[in-house]
Amino acid sequence: MSLTRFWSLFVVLGGLSAGGLLAGCSEASPTPSGTTNAGGGGAGGGDSTGGAGGVAGGGSSSSSGSGGPIVCSPDGDGTINETSCSLIAQDCGQGESCRPNQLGTATNCEKGAGVKGPGADCTETNECSAGQYCVFNHCSPICCKDAPAASCGNAPCSVSITFGQGFLWTCNFAKSCTLFANDCPQDPFVYECHYDPGQQIATCATNSGANTPEGQPCAFVNDCGNNMICTGGVCRNNCLLANWMNLMPGKGGCPPMQTCTMQSDTIGVCQP
Repeated sequence: MSLTRFWSLFVVLGGLSAGGLLAGCSEASPTPSGTTNAGGGGAGGGDSTGGAGGVAGGGSSSSSGSGGPIVCSPDGDGTINETSCSLIAQDCGQGESCRPNQLGTATNCEKGAGVKGPGADCTETNECSAGQYCVFNHCSPICCKDAPAASCGNAPCSVSITFGQGFLWTCNFAKSCTLFANDCPQDPFVYECHYDPGQQIATCATNSGANTPEGQPCAFVNDCGNNMICTGGVCRNNCLLANWMNLMPGKGGCPPMQTCTMQSDTIGVCQP
């Protein structure tokens, strides 16, 4: 089984839709299950130091220059060996996609390549064209952290999908959101708002399935609940710097014995 992570969010691929744990496989409803940082940008997205689930590390790729093919390694730590085919070039036959095996030790050409392009709505990966995964219900191309625009356009290359001991990155077309505004979609899938202090933007994501409460250990952002962040390996509430002392936890305030610590000019995180 493969796992997908999105800035602290991660997806477990049970089939070929990324949703169960931000690394979707073929589940009917994608549910990311782990990323450490939420991020966003462009068409709406997130960034993380660990990918869709929070895998540490960055891409080790390099662009070949304008007009040329992308030459990069979409597996940030180099553990996925591109044996039978290329994850970026997608050099398999018609109706096939190049994907890592479940152990993350090699790549294979697999049947299953739809017609939907980047950003299109989806419920499983086989709906999307070759080289894409269904992440947060959007067809998301495999990408490289140091050359995101080549595959993602204005969206970030910030969701990681893990395969055994390896992982690869995909674009993140999730909807941007406003903390505490409850403006993420709730139908047909329930999304939660998570903040990425690195990019200073919040993004909607499905929960990894961990549903980790405040103060408990987490691996990825979407392990935690709405308006929360995974920081220091623990789920904490985000808060509003200007008025946090007059607000309830989860609505901009902090639990007793915690203080709102700055993450941006307006957003903070509650810390003991």
